[in-house]
Parts: sequence; structure tokens; C-alpha cells
Amino acid sequence: MSARWQAELTDAGYPPDVIAAEVESAGADYQPPVVDLDELASELLGPGGRLAAEKTFTRGDVIIAVAPHLHGLPVSVLDEAAETVLEHRDAIALPIVTGSRKQVWAARCVLADEEAIATLAESLTGDEGPGVEEQFALEAVHRLEERLGASLTATQKEVAVGLMTSGHRLEVVIGVGGSGKTTTLAAVKDGFETAGYTVIGTATSGQAAKNLGDGAGIDSRTVASVTWRLDHNRLVLSDQHVLILDEGSMTTDVAIARLLAAVERSGAKLIVVGDDRQLGAIGPGRGPHSSCRAPPQQLWALGDNLRQTNPAERAALSQLRDGDIETAVAWYARNGRVHPAPDRRRAVIGMIRAWAGDIDAGRDSLLLAHRRDSVEMLNQAARRHRGGPSRLRLRDHWSSSAGHHGRSGTRPGRRRRPRARLRDHEPGLEREPRLHHRFRPRPGCATPRLVLG
Repeated sequence: MSARWQAELTDAGYPPDVIAAEVESAGADYQPPVVDLDELASELLGPGGRLAAEKTFTRGDVIIAVAPHLHGLPVSVLDEAAETVLEHRDAIALPIVTGSRKQVWAARCVLADEEAIATLAESLTGDEGPGVEEQFALEAVHRLEERLGASLTATQKEVAVGLMTSGHRLEVVIGVGGSGKTTTLAAVKDGFETAGYTVIGTATSGQAAKNLGDGAGIDSRTVASVTWRLDHNRLVLSDQHVLILDEGSMTTDVAIARLLAAVERSGAKLIVVGDDRQLGAIGPGRGPHSSCRAPPQQLWALGDNLRQTNPAERAALSQLRDGDIETAVAWYARNGRVHPAPDRRRAVIGMIRAWAGDIDAGRDSLLLAHRRDSVEMLNQAARRHRGGPSRLRLRDHWSSSAGHHGRSGTRPGRRRRPRARLRDHEPGLEREPRLHHRFRPRPGCATPRLVLG
């Protein structure tokens, strides 16, 4: 420590020799914490535990999970703690898959949830549940088509009528993005309600629940809200209820098991809708068709993309969905949908110019960025380009147990990625942190362009 710093500390009332003596004294009196490793392993592997938050985990995941609990202990304890977890009765070693380089484990409670789902789904198979006469179903489809001023596709009609008339208590609908799932559910809701049933919608995210309500006219709540109401008798299902779970791929196994149990006890019907190729669950979950394991006669598919009108663009999106990224991106590049830039600066310039051109032309344009600092850079560039201060305001949304701004439906102890949006903004300028989220342009919106730097 320099003489100047020592003098400043002394002047502030903290002589360096006194500080050094106090540190030495504290070290001599230090008692390392006592950590019960078996108890720690039970906590991490139990329901709600760090290692039970995923389908599987590796030894590296265990080290990451136990390390924060071992502060002040020798490094050698870390290996001992990891071995204690992996040898614990609730850590189940899974068979090594051909080609895999690492051994993986699963928490016993995660496997129990899977087994519970399979058992409940099997118990619902073959049971007679809510259903309507075919004439009611066809009339519901006809009324919807009259309201829309357009006809449903043959596949949409088949799925809608099938869901209403089958009488199955559990059914799963797998639909690609833009296949008209919500429109199909609007007909299903109309048919069941006309026949005297009560239709309830639910989804893991609040936005998905809102979309289900707005798009299909179904009274909808989040899964967290529905399960809480079921647990506290604020909602009582019966054989006159139809429960529709939308965006099922986002729903965890625990939540699906709770919904299945409520349906099984009450005699209600559960329709699970989703696409496991889209955004997955935060926590253990495998998608609607694999989680519920519905037999073929209770599985419906909506495979036609109706949102994009350009056949080539439909094909590119299908390639993206199937994992053929190279072919899809090549099509986007050939057709002016992707504009590479040699560096970040020129990428930002290109994005702002394209955005401003769209705004000046009266189009609804959108800018996306992955990082918060990139959001700020785009804000500043947009302000400069528009010639002065704008009405752009950056608001951050956090979810964690450490005192950040919370969001409804977030489980304690789980931290989500930061989410930044631009409110009260120039039309179309906002940010989502993950570029693989689905993007649905509003009517009249220009085709989105992606600039890569």
C-alpha cells in the first residue's frame, strides 16, 4: 500500500497497522461453518431444489449448485460435497446414451413427476368425458366462419369437430406456429358452451393466457392462478368443465401433473395445445405430446402454416423448425431478409436507417437486440437520427429472490433473464432479449429484416 493511501486511511481514523491487527485477530478466531452435506444434497435434489429444476444434470451442474453453500470451507470439501450429492438416494444415474461423453443424473422427484403424468394420462384414456353432438360441433364451426368472414381449413374443421365430439377426457393438439390453433379453439369453445359446458383456458405465461382470451374468447388465467384456485377451492371442476391448456410446451411436468390430477378427480376434460419445437418450459418439461403420452386417437395435428402467405417463406420457416438452419438462412439472405454487416457500428447504422425508412413510409417496424447495452446503443442512435430527444424510455423487468422488480407468477428463488422493453416509443422500436422468440407482425407491419454484425 502506498504511503499516500496509508496516510489517507490514518486521517480517516483507520490506521493500517490497526486494520492489519484486527484482520489477524479475526482470522485466528474464525470458525469454519458446519455444513451437513447429506442435508444439502437432499435440499438440492428435493422438489424445488436447484438440481430438480432441470430434467437431468451432470457433475459440473452439481459443483455449480453446491459451491455457494461452501463459502469459507477448504476447496477439498467441494469434491466431497459433489460426491455426496451424486451418491445420494435421490440422485438417479441414467443410462449413458450412445455418443454421449458424460454421465447424467436425474432427481428422483423429477422421475416421479413423469411417472405421475403417465399414470394420470393412462387413467383418463378410454374414459367418457364431455362431448357434444356432431350437429352442435358443425354449427359452431359455421358460426365462427360467419364471424370471421372466411372459411376454416379442412384440417382446422377436422380438429375442432373431433375435439368436440370425441368424448375423450384428455386430448393433445400439436400445431406449428401460425397454424390457426387459437382460431380452432374459438370454435371448440363455442360448441361446448352452446351445449352447456363451461370452458376455462390457462397457459403458463400471462401473455399466452391473454392471447387465448383475446383470440378465442375463452376466460383464461395463468397455470399458477388456476392451480392456486383449485387448491383453495376458488375453482371447482366438474364433468361439465372443459379445461384448455395453451402453449403446453412451456408448462412444467409438475404443473401438468397437478392439472391432470384435478381433471381426473372431477370428470372434466383437458385439452393440451402446443408445439414442442417452440419455447420450452422453465423447469422440467418435455412438451405436450411427450409429457401427456396421449394415444394416437387422442392426438391431433395442425401442420399447415397459415400466417405466412409466401409459399417460399413458409418453406423456410418449416426448415428452421426442423433444424435445417443453413438452408433457411440462405433463403433469407437471397431474398433480402438478412443483411450481414462487417462490424457492430455499421450494423447499428444499417438497422437505424432501415427502421427510420420504414417509419417515414408509414410502416410499423421493429428493432431487436440481444444485449441491454445494444438496446441503449440503438436508443441513442435512433434519437440522433430523428434529430433530438424522443419519447423512448427503457424499463427493465427482473424476477429473482434478491429484491429485484418482481413479476407475477414467478416462483421464489428462481431468477429469470432480464427483460427490457421500450415504452411510449417511436412506433415499432422495442427489444426482446432472446432472438428465437416468435415474432408476429401486426397487420400492415413490414416484413422484419435482420441485420447481423
